[in-house]
Amino acid sequence: TPAGKYVYDKTAVNAINKAVESYQQQTSQSGQQVSVQHTNEPVEVQFFDRTVTFLNDYALTTGTDMLGNKYQTDLSLWYGNEPGMEIVRISNTDLAHSHSFGRGWKFLTPYSVEIIKHDSVEFGDYIIKKYCMVKNLITGLNDTMVFNADKYNYAGYIPVDSTRSEFILLIPFMNGSFELADKLGNTFKFNADGIMSEMILGNQRKEQFEITIENCDPETNPKIPMWITFSDKKVKVGGYMIVEQITLHTKENGKTTEQSFIVDEEGRYISFKPVKNTKSNYEELTILSDQSFLLTDKAGGKISFDKFGCITKKVSGFDYKVNYEYFDGGIDRFDDTPLTLVASNERVTAGELTLPKKMILNNKNSGDTESFMFSDTSQYMVYYPKSAGGMFSSIRLLSNGHFCALDSLGNKVYFDGSGTFSSIAPAMQKTDYLKSLSQGDYSAEFIYQLLPDNSPVVSKIFVYKTLEGQVLYTVNYTYDEAGFLVDQKTLLTSN
Repeated sequence: TPAGKYVYDKTAVNAINKAVESYQQQTSQSGQQVSVQHTNEPVEVQFFDRTVTFLNDYALTTGTDMLGNKYQTDLSLWYGNEPGMEIVRISNTDLAHSHSFGRGWKFLTPYSVEIIKHDSVEFGDYIIKKYCMVKNLITGLNDTMVFNADKYNYAGYIPVDSTRSEFILLIPFMNGSFELADKLGNTFKFNADGIMSEMILGNQRKEQFEITIENCDPETNPKIPMWITFSDKKVKVGGYMIVEQITLHTKENGKTTEQSFIVDEEGRYISFKPVKNTKSNYEELTILSDQSFLLTDKAGGKISFDKFGCITKKVSGFDYKVNYEYFDGGIDRFDDTPLTLVASNERVTAGELTLPKKMILNNKNSGDTESFMFSDTSQYMVYYPKSAGGMFSSIRLLSNGHFCALDSLGNKVYFDGSGTFSSIAPAMQKTDYLKSLSQGDYSAEFIYQLLPDNSPVVSKIFVYKTLEGQVLYTVNYTYDEAGFLVDQKTLLTSN
């Protein structure tokens, strides 16, 4: 209405009142009076010798969008209008395989990057793919990007149709990773598999200001706040000769302080990091394609310098960051390790090595025991099943004295030299199993379990304040034998 008030449908109101009255009559047949209340307050329950708090499910987001995607928010923490920590799952139509939340669910990240393998272009001494694709994992839409070395200071991929795209530039780096900038000031980073590793939301900044400096020469302008100088010594990084050290000079209250940055020889792009074991407010100093420099501080501020080291621009503020850390080489955080490897006392000689003749693999999940015999006909130090029909196809002795068991799904299960379970590398090619997540002032650690078919799934998530380390929330997940998620509970833990 013009007055800004709702006009209620009398028929709907009467129907709601009638339903509530009917419900109250049904629940009061035992003689007990029942009152139904909706509250955002957690409910405390005494659980054995501890007090736990169940969060109100009505505060969590769940539902299906117009494309058929189903969502479930298992935890949502906010600071006023600013997000603190969100753990959200999205439905996965691939029901044949287990993912991080079993069959049918995966962790929600908004985008992924994929290289389109046909067509290549020359760029300097390199041959690179001409096209990349940014996939929106929420809407299912794809944005094709084409390589362009001239449009921006960075050589990268730009949208084929910039008028319809939400993105500006996708930058590839030497180690195969990517960085994506959109039109809203947000930045997204991806690992070499194209999986998102960091999300920086520029529009979540608490404050922001920009200073452009005309006279940037510290010798003629005493008001210059900072500048950089370069060492004479150079090192070779990624085919380029780069100065080994850069010094940042900062002038404040008439005093000048210095801080040294050392070239990062193993980074995904050419950058300089603060010298180790020194206190610094900065994350890195990066060389851009036009030979200028960009200094990034830990609050998200950006400071630009020209190729001579003179400051040209300063943008300050607080970036809102989400960091995704994935397991590299295998998942090693488990509630329980149901697999053990036991060596027989009988020995065989293989070259200069004396090895167990038989290995026995025990699976507490299924209760099965599988025996493996050493094979002297293979070029590898390997054990094969004594009988067919088991879950594992081979056990290989590695060069470090550890063992790797390969199962029928292609998962690689690693044991140390004593036969103790150490980790599992899922058969899926992409490393999208989360190890930890940091968002705002909160961090989360992911703990896994093995399903009966050896598929790793998230068992629980511990959420805590990053600087405090005490667990505040525990998100628990339960699965059936087929690998489907059947229950999820979020608990607020109190001492």
